[in-house]
Amino acid sequence: MRINNIDDYEAGKLDVTVKSPSERWQREHEYLQNLYIERSYEVYDLKEYITELERMLSEHGLESSNMAKRRIENASRSSF
Repeated sequence: MRINNIDDYEAGKLDVTVKSPSERWQREHEYLQNLYIERSYEVYDLKEYITELERMLSEHGLESSNMAKRRIENASRSSF
């Protein structure tokens, strides 16, 4: 978008209209909402990746620090 702004400026077509506070808020809200959705997908993908890596570790009798922590927590819960 920044390159388009430069091109528009050079062509004398850059829109510099000042938006009302409600229009600015709406635009910011949409931007943040889209950013949140993108990051949510990223987090989901990363969690899936972590699960796959932990599965691979487990297949070889290994565990990550988080896996060990969960194992210890589960063992302490089941002992009560």
